[in-house]
Amino acid sequence: MTSAHIVIADDHPLFIFAMQEKIKRIWPEVIFASASNYQQLFRILEQQEASLDLLILDLAMPGCEGMQGVDYITEHYASLPVIVVSGHDDFASRQHCLAQGVVDFISKTEADSVLLKLISQSVFADMKNINSINQDAPETDLFPSLTASQQKVLVLMADGLSNKAIARKLDVSEKTVRVHASAIFKQLGVENRTQAAIKYKQFGTLHADS
Repeated sequence: MTSAHIVIADDHPLFIFAMQEKIKRIWPEVIFASASNYQQLFRILEQQEASLDLLILDLAMPGCEGMQGVDYITEHYASLPVIVVSGHDDFASRQHCLAQGVVDFISKTEADSVLLKLISQSVFADMKNINSINQDAPETDLFPSLTASQQKVLVLMADGLSNKAIARKLDVSEKTVRVHASAIFKQLGVENRTQAAIKYKQFGTLHADS
């Protein structure tokens, strides 16, 4: 395969932009489509089904409740490989998605190389350059003033997770999350997590549209 058509569906523009950049570093010929809600995604699937090679899906997007979105997609587009990438990695959701036939269900906090290897296995015939990827690379380098750990906290914060939930996802203490949050607020010039999430999304929108 010399090219591939990948859809990234996520309601955070920064995640879409960052993921496109990571994929293009390895497979620059990839063609992308993106959706920030299920209505947009369903239109893309309906209009471009024959040309699509992979869907990278965040479950928690506007337009569907719970598992309705992934259930609809796996029923009506059964031949399309789907990788679920979620900020809410619970056992029941994972098992449900796998039972529906998705390629895999991974957390947004996992190393980039995990998703990139799944993309390679699902779409491409080789593992070109996969092993050269830094396992500890941060979620995004669009905020270079933040450490890798702080960037991971910011991504989960923008996903709406509480400090307790973030601590559980990252396997750290709530105190550590609070320390990271304070540093994030200072670096971004904001006063609270809501403002940080807004700045995250605005920054991602600007870069995604550039």
